[in-house]
Amino acid sequence: MSFDPNSVSARELAARIRHGEVSAVEVIGQTLERVARVNPQVNAIVQDCSADALAEAEALDARIASGKPV
Repeated sequence: MSFDPNSVSARELAARIRHGEVSAVEVIGQTLERVARVNPQVNAIVQDCSADALAEAEALDARIASGKPV
């Protein structure tokens, strides 16, 4: 991924995903890496939902690939 998803607004990130500039799976993957790196210090996330997040991202990428509206 050529940019940090945390450096853009949620609206811009959604547009980049919709237009195929980046996949939802890439964004979630990078986000989960950041959580793994930072959460031990801040303890903000207490329940791991990473599998669900990846499944949702895969479903979104498939929907976009099939041309369905998102």
